[in-house]
Amino acid sequence: MTERKSVESPPQPNVKRAARLTSKSPKPSISATTTPKATVVAPNARKEEVRRRRNPFNDMLRHKNGGAVEASRDAAPPASSKEPMKEASWVQPEGLIQRVAHLESELAAAKEEQEALRKELEKERSYRKADVDTAEGSRQRLAGKGLEEDWLRQSHYRPVGLEEQLVSREHMHHSDLERPKSQREADDLRVRLHAAEKESNERLQQLLSLKSSISSLTRMESQVTDNELADSFTQIANRIREWSVSNYRRSKPRFDNLPKESQVAFRKICPRYRIDVKATDKLTFYQAIISDSLMQILGSPVMFGVPRTGPLAAIISLAEHVQDAGGAYREWIRATIQALERSAAYVDIEKEKETLLHRLCGEICHLLFTLTSITITPNAQSVLKVILKDAVGLQRTLILQRARYELLFFRNQDEIVEFDDCTMEAINDPDPSTDEDSDMYMDRTLKFCAFPGLIKYGDEQGQYPDMRNVLLKARKQNQAIEDIIATTQDEGKQIDAIAKIRGWFRPEEDSIYYPIIQDYLNEKMDTTQAASKLFGPIDEKINAAKLDDVNFMDLWYSIIHSAKRLKFCMGDHVCSHAKLLDLLQAFKSHSIPNNATYNYLYNEMTDFTMACRSAYNDSPVSHNGFITAERTAWANLNFFYARITQKKIQDLSIYAIFALREALETPPSDSDAEATPAQQCDANLPAAAAWIIGYGQDLFRKEQDLTPSDPKQGNPARGGALWTGTPGFTKARWELWKERFAALADMQGVQERTRVLARDAVEAMERSETYEYMR
Repeated sequence: MTERKSVESPPQPNVKRAARLTSKSPKPSISATTTPKATVVAPNARKEEVRRRRNPFNDMLRHKNGGAVEASRDAAPPASSKEPMKEASWVQPEGLIQRVAHLESELAAAKEEQEALRKELEKERSYRKADVDTAEGSRQRLAGKGLEEDWLRQSHYRPVGLEEQLVSREHMHHSDLERPKSQREADDLRVRLHAAEKESNERLQQLLSLKSSISSLTRMESQVTDNELADSFTQIANRIREWSVSNYRRSKPRFDNLPKESQVAFRKICPRYRIDVKATDKLTFYQAIISDSLMQILGSPVMFGVPRTGPLAAIISLAEHVQDAGGAYREWIRATIQALERSAAYVDIEKEKETLLHRLCGEICHLLFTLTSITITPNAQSVLKVILKDAVGLQRTLILQRARYELLFFRNQDEIVEFDDCTMEAINDPDPSTDEDSDMYMDRTLKFCAFPGLIKYGDEQGQYPDMRNVLLKARKQNQAIEDIIATTQDEGKQIDAIAKIRGWFRPEEDSIYYPIIQDYLNEKMDTTQAASKLFGPIDEKINAAKLDDVNFMDLWYSIIHSAKRLKFCMGDHVCSHAKLLDLLQAFKSHSIPNNATYNYLYNEMTDFTMACRSAYNDSPVSHNGFITAERTAWANLNFFYARITQKKIQDLSIYAIFALREALETPPSDSDAEATPAQQCDANLPAAAAWIIGYGQDLFRKEQDLTPSDPKQGNPARGGALWTGTPGFTKARWELWKERFAALADMQGVQERTRVLARDAVEAMERSETYEYMR
């Protein structure tokens, strides 16, 4: 019991401390009644300029101890102050010094008081811990001795009550410290809290920035794997391809009247560009133009952005002369980059890098403009600049590796270069798996290089320099599209080859979905089995909260590309796309086992409309007419969209207007040097007929005004030159379409298949009208 008393009797805090704090303030009696001249309020002075912030700790302590609160030194001087007003607009030097000393002393006193309170709080906590330990010991002793239940209960209640008293006292202590004494002080505390939070956020951002810098510097010794490097290069190549396709898909390169600098640049890429670069090669040639500029970044001997003039230029010259020094060179280059990034010169390097990237971006856009007459939008320029910046990061990663790497960007300026399967990848070859089953012959000479390759010498530690490993083959354009498709009669394989050359939106090379869909279409499994194989892995990722790992776009591109390979009518207009439609319906109605919350991902068909919109850009390209397989794929795609709309899987009816407007409302042009009016009709009319055959009855009944409410929204349902009526679906527009089908069926020069489809479309429209009347 004696031990408990010593624990229960802690010293009482804060009895004399407030008086000690008050005594430290110089001349308190004077400051309570008069004000130094430096703080007298001028007539136009702002409040914050003349009234210092009160120290809330003094008043709180005085209230807690029950003492009288001194008259605040912060109070404004009384109106009857005898101090002349003319002295109030300036501050005497002696008064200012005294004021600063006074504030410093009070700040020191406040810090001492705060420290004393912190120590007192620690004591309270230690007392509480001692009480709790004592209580626990009592419970254990009592339990060990086997005392009666009521005595044990009473002994238990006592320490519990003690704990409650201690908690209550600590809570009251905190409350006394934190409770504002007035509304004015509460407002002041809120302002201070806001300022502290703002400063805290700024410090956090500085800390994150510092961590990022440290991480960047400490990565100096980190070595990446071959797969990571190859993936990084492949991603850059794919982004360049997608950027070219998005901005120049419908362009027509013109090699006449090119500026001299453009001729020099194009001749460096492809010496006989006027002859070798055909319309089918245009997108790949655009990629080659970008890649040629990209080599200025990837081929930098040190770090991209080091100025070639001034004191740092010597580093570039030295690096170029000692690159053959093996491991010693690579150790030196890593140390040099680390030193540059930590030096004051790094700011100049960053500025130079931004200048060079801006210049490169401008040069690329200018070269493409001279070739296509297309002005790139600021947004597209920003995307290109991001690609170039990522290439800068890739160059830094590459040069920091211990192994030696060589970039391959082939040029055949001096002599014809033969195609090398070891270091080159033909981007317009058909699927290699088909080579054994076909008699295709391909000219194996190089036209131009579309993207550089990468060869590694040595291992990750820089040893065994004679060891050679081709990580990424240089992508080549070595044959025209006509030469590929002329050697195989399989239209599906022809469409696959065209998709690669044109850069269509298609399945990824290592797609997990496309092989399953092909097996399903080839009757190797039924709809239920295909759905299980396709949707099962998606369900697992959703249940594991890894939704970002689900590549819905690859699934949709796999289905859409498969639809392009299927003819849209067989026999008596039997739908060859029925199995794909069943698969889409299975997806839409699929339910995730034991996780119905995310069923909407299937019901709403996530990203499907986006994939459809992207794939609709893959329209036929004219070049001495149109390639038959490409026209067929375009018609198949439109029929697939029509059946999707008819089955109410997704409303894609706007694409009906796109197809019908191009084929029927826009007269064929005589000014197209690449295709005659009859050839244009052969390319566009089958796609329009596909909508009538696949969606005719619903299309006839559809009445919808699609006039935009806001002119800024565009007018996607607008008519062509032959339709100036309401944008949308109307009976009058339907009649125009029927008249145009009948007229084009008799057009001179069109193929017989085009005539048959036009007449079939007229008959289908008449049946749709009759069906409507009979309902």
